[in-house]
Amino acid sequence: MTAMFKEEFRLQASYSSRLSTMTFPVMLIALSFIVAISLPALESEVSTERMIYMVHTVVLLYGLAVGAFAFLGREMMERRWGHATFLLAVPQTLPISFKTTFLVFYLKDLLYYIFMTLLPLTVGLLISIPITGFQVTSVLLLFGTMIATFLYAISFSFVMSSVYMRNRGVFIAISVLVLGLVGAAGFANLFDLGLLVPSIAYQFSGDPWALAASLSASLAFATWAVLMVEDKMESPVMQVESQFDEVYVKFGRFGRYQPYLAKEWIDLIRSRTLSKLMTAFVLPLAVLSAFDWFLGTTVSSEIEFSTIFYGGMVGFFGVLIYSWLNNIDYVEYYNTFPVQVPTIVKSKLIIFVLLTGWISTIFVVVMSGIKGDWYNLPIALVVMLSTSVYMVVVTAYLTGLRTNVYLFDTKILTRFAILSVIPLMAITFLTMAQEALGWRMIVAIALVCMVLATAARILLLRLDQKWAHEAFTV
Repeated sequence: MTAMFKEEFRLQASYSSRLSTMTFPVMLIALSFIVAISLPALESEVSTERMIYMVHTVVLLYGLAVGAFAFLGREMMERRWGHATFLLAVPQTLPISFKTTFLVFYLKDLLYYIFMTLLPLTVGLLISIPITGFQVTSVLLLFGTMIATFLYAISFSFVMSSVYMRNRGVFIAISVLVLGLVGAAGFANLFDLGLLVPSIAYQFSGDPWALAASLSASLAFATWAVLMVEDKMESPVMQVESQFDEVYVKFGRFGRYQPYLAKEWIDLIRSRTLSKLMTAFVLPLAVLSAFDWFLGTTVSSEIEFSTIFYGGMVGFFGVLIYSWLNNIDYVEYYNTFPVQVPTIVKSKLIIFVLLTGWISTIFVVVMSGIKGDWYNLPIALVVMLSTSVYMVVVTAYLTGLRTNVYLFDTKILTRFAILSVIPLMAITFLTMAQEALGWRMIVAIALVCMVLATAARILLLRLDQKWAHEAFTV
């Protein structure tokens, strides 16, 4: 495990620098401190219980994302970083079981992300105690339950990704079952949703059986996942006929981006990434909507998120899709073609819009129907469009084709956080104050959308200047 920790640190450091990697937790401490001292201003609008539920929701989604490493296992085996490869691929050449390496990898990820993210966030809360008056025991309780929620999420995601690699039919069946249980607990109110995430129930009830259930379920998920890991992970061999000319014609309206769009689309289909990509986009939105409904019916608060809020969240989750698009295939071979980085970046932006536009629209319309909020649907669609375009352009401008690399750079991550959090907070607070502001909220939201659209346009125009002389690299 020590070797894997070193590998993880070196990998993160290679993305930016050792200093940036080591200062990342410090940045989280500062961010947590700032949020903590700002909470009193929100207590009149949002109850403490609801805030804690939101924290657990974020941790749950975070754990689900981190735990998907088995989902990406084959791709990790196939990737090479120069002359090196991941320790996860050691069983291909040495007499050691894949089950053993995946178990160690799972434990490494669990500990690494607890110490790099959850612990710094807790330290920030502890530092704020002289100002906020938080109880030390309450902060430590939150830290413990966050770990339990993260462990539960990463273990469940691990087992689901392992099931996916074994049998996609079973994966779909279990996914439908889980979504059905969430719907039965949330929308139908047939049972307490805390039964599905016991660590959240323990946070508020203090029932030791809830904590025991959470830890037992996590252990069961992890054990099941390890047992299902394949002993051999061989790259699948595919034989396909050329489809470039056929796909090329379909993108005729996009001018000079036509050949690159055709290539990107073929990559999506042949790599079987399209389904993963759609899942990565839809699942967080589905989980968010289910938990929001649950919070609105179980936590005493007069705040209700309208459809406009969901329109904004769609845009911010879209960053995940752009990140995926930059990890389908290596781009170094473009160095031998008469093409520059900005052209490929813009091609990926077009693919992003084509993939997410219709899904985002359907999601917002469905949420309007569920919440009976048809009045806000037009402005929600405008918010969805403006935030989606703004966020993906900001991401492309700051990171180019190396999103997963540059977002580990502290300086770039700080800029990204500022450019993303401010508009998200503005949209969220305006939707919360809808009843108080009335028509003025609509005007304010419209102004925010205009600012986002203008900013996106400016950054898009400057994208050529920023990346024109950049080489295609890993």
